[in-house]
Amino acid sequence: VHGDNFDKAPHSFWLNIAAGAISGIIAAVISSPFYMVKTRLQAQSKTNLGAAKTGVGKQHGYTGVWNALTSIYRAQGAKGLFHGVESAMQRTAVGSSTQLASYDWGKRKLCAFLGMSDKDVRVHVLASAFASFSVMCTMNPFDVVMTRRYNNGSTGQPAKGTIGEFGAIIKTEGFLGLYKGAFPLFMRQLPHYVATFVFLEQIRNARIKWYKKQYG
Repeated sequence: VHGDNFDKAPHSFWLNIAAGAISGIIAAVISSPFYMVKTRLQAQSKTNLGAAKTGVGKQHGYTGVWNALTSIYRAQGAKGLFHGVESAMQRTAVGSSTQLASYDWGKRKLCAFLGMSDKDVRVHVLASAFASFSVMCTMNPFDVVMTRRYNNGSTGQPAKGTIGEFGAIIKTEGFLGLYKGAFPLFMRQLPHYVATFVFLEQIRNARIKWYKKQYG
């Protein structure tokens, strides 16, 4: 797309979903061992008494990141390092696809409703907030299952896949059990998304201006 049409290229809602899901899955597989170690170290207490008082879940007794990785490998092999990767792939695919699609859709709807330019920073901030809320709604149930699998191995039920895990949580904790930690997730995502998309839009606009200047 050249000249004045550079910033008017057609957008596809489904293309955004596919791109987000694919990139999310790749990232989840690569980072899964480290995310699992992070989860276990954060849930770890220095003493069994401390663990009992704070209720942080299963204790693994790692002394650090390298110790965690090597301990898992010695006990379970390479497969152990990717324990729970299916949940991570599902979580990140859902989150990334929702993020891109909801931001783009929200930005276009805001521009139409408010009569503002799609280059207005206020639109970018509001669309980022909408994307953050959307990701919270779609990703949090997968986040709960992934966190429990990473730390405990499962939610306490025989392995039944993600749907089975959802069912076990709803049965014992109710539907809202799937949304434990939802508000902190939203508050974590909000500044992250605002910074990411505002910065991205500024780069995009600068690139468009450069392209027009170079090629007319």
